[in-house]
Amino acid sequence: MKIIDIAKEIIEIQSYPEYTKDEINPKSGEEKLAKYIEEFMRKYCPYLSVEKQSVYSGRYNLIFSDNNPTKLIFCCHMDTVPPKQSQLINGKLTSKIIGDKLFGLGSVDMKGGIASLLSTLSSIKKSTKGLVIIFYCDEEYNFFGMKKIITEKKFNAKLSIFCEPTNLKIANGCRGLIEFFGYVKGKTAHASRPEEGLNAILLATNAFSLFQKKINNYFHSKLGVSTCNFSGIEGGLLQKSKNNDYDITWSGNNVPNIAKIQIEVRAATENLNAQKVIQIYNNAIKKLNGNFELKKIVHDYGSFFVDQNKLLLVEQAITDSNYPVNYLDISKVGYYDAEMFARTNNIPSISLGPGPNNMSHKNNEYVSINSMNKVAKIYKLIINKFLA
Repeated sequence: MKIIDIAKEIIEIQSYPEYTKDEINPKSGEEKLAKYIEEFMRKYCPYLSVEKQSVYSGRYNLIFSDNNPTKLIFCCHMDTVPPKQSQLINGKLTSKIIGDKLFGLGSVDMKGGIASLLSTLSSIKKSTKGLVIIFYCDEEYNFFGMKKIITEKKFNAKLSIFCEPTNLKIANGCRGLIEFFGYVKGKTAHASRPEEGLNAILLATNAFSLFQKKINNYFHSKLGVSTCNFSGIEGGLLQKSKNNDYDITWSGNNVPNIAKIQIEVRAATENLNAQKVIQIYNNAIKKLNGNFELKKIVHDYGSFFVDQNKLLLVEQAITDSNYPVNYLDISKVGYYDAEMFARTNNIPSISLGPGPNNMSHKNNEYVSINSMNKVAKIYKLIINKFLA
């Protein structure tokens, strides 16, 4: 089946969850796209059995297998970010083609990759031996789908490929994602005598400067420098304690004695985890005579890197397709859940898909039709090489 036809159809299928304040609306996730994929695979790949893995209130993963010892795994997330107004007509998702560009929500991230893979599978006329295809939910939000997979499933394979947008370049790693929030505590005083207090807002920001210098020392030759971001702060006076939390009020004439902060770190080395990061920040606070109380670790995901000598067959498939072998600058890549899969299963994992990858989540998101065709050709050659 033609890639462009598949891509247009799936772009116009809603596959994003609708969040309420505290939970996901179970009536609107990836179910419609999952049903489309099930029907497609049943028609074009009847030799693959399917397992529906329940994840969360009606949302589920699809795991297809030819029931032979696994050699090669493809992974695709089915969800997208919420739509921009420009991507809707009368409340419905749309797609349009202008030249080589197919516009629409999720067109490049990652329905273009899904379309390339489905088209590849539909062109294979015989049963495979050692192929697993995973379509999973909630990559863009809380990683619910991948967390379910690594909790309940164990795989052993030579390679896993995530069909993320990479512009036909190989992404062989990513920095980790560590995020936490908590309270910096200082000491209040009258604003006319600030030297008698310890301003919690200034304490939090000054400590971050010390913290940042320490974090930048964690370096990887390919993943680059570990970086950090002060992503939120709210400071003032501690009013009262309630439900194990704090109320913060604003008041003139007072030095603020508490600040709620949120910090995220992109870790380039495996030895930089949440425990280590929080210890570094806590030490910076103490150096300035303040105190830090951790409230929650939001994310604690490590970095990973796959050496190029483990990817020779992938490079050969690209070369045989008459395309140049290029690697993405993974020091600029955000965290993606191939890390979870690679770490849990100890499988070399890469991302390889169409482009342009810098159009992900944009108002005018599009995928290059030519790049989808090219990556489909590469996928087919990779399947032939790994399952020969």
